Amino acid sequence: MLARFLRILSYFFSKLGEVIKQEGYLWSSRVMPLRYKVSFSLSRFFLLPLSGEVLWFGKRFRSDNKIGLFLLPGYLAEVSLLIGNLSISNSSNEKIRVLDVGANVGQFAVTLLNVCPNIEIVSFEPNPVVFPLLESNSKLYKDSILTVNVGIGADNLTEKLHFVKSKSAQGSIIATNSDKNLLSAASRVTEVEIPIRKLSKILNDVYDLTDVSQFNLLKIDVEGYEESVLIGSEGVEFKYLWIELHEDSSLNLNRINTILGAFSIFTSVSPALNDDSSQIHFSHNYLFQACRVE
Repeated sequence: MLARFLRILSYFFSKLGEVIKQEGYLWSSRVMPLRYKVSFSLSRFFLLPLSGEVLWFGKRFRSDNKIGLFLLPGYLAEVSLLIGNLSISNSSNEKIRVLDVGANVGQFAVTLLNVCPNIEIVSFEPNPVVFPLLESNSKLYKDSILTVNVGIGADNLTEKLHFVKSKSAQGSIIATNSDKNLLSAASRVTEVEIPIRKLSKILNDVYDLTDVSQFNLLKIDVEGYEESVLIGSEGVEFKYLWIELHEDSSLNLNRINTILGAFSIFTSVSPALNDDSSQIHFSHNYLFQACRVE
């Protein structure tokens, strides 16, 4: 009993510390106007309890995880890091095209698009339970965000997705990842069958995006399924790779080079962060620049 109490107490303080850190991200951010910071802060206490929504960049934003909405400011820091290293500019007339694999409810895509309106995003989310939330959050940006209800992998097949309701952001094809570090979550894990498709196939066959040279960024956040996604990206050309790697992941720079080096498009990838200290904030996320075959 005491051990359980101490575990709960530790979990509470870790989450409290995370919320405090998110407040720092919010108020120190240079990419969100002050009026949106204020409306977001107020909406967490007045709108969220009533409707399960917050105001993110002045627009209603929903998630299956109400506590997770408090963590949205972390995406401001993430997007700021990417903008600084990819030289993305609001003043450019050139469209920046992004593939968002593992979109969840659109936290990354909506934040990135509000900061850089000249971006077009294809968001992939295989979970049929939360996909309507992704569609709802993206509908105000319908000309800039295309939502796709499939998973990306090395083969065209059907897999089981494991997730805890109200914690879908941690959902994974790897069953043990779906409730990792969650309190008493094992009995609440839900399984759903999802379609998995190769990235090039879904882009070319279904959405007729045949100009694969158009993508500036491939972002992958798939809770342990990263290697399969990379293998399934053969035939798709991108300039940068933003990928979340877990401590138990088999992927590293050498393995990524091996996978992409087997494709005819790339010769290698290399770390692309200008400032290594930035990695402190995103200890599991890495940015790579892909070197093309000339």
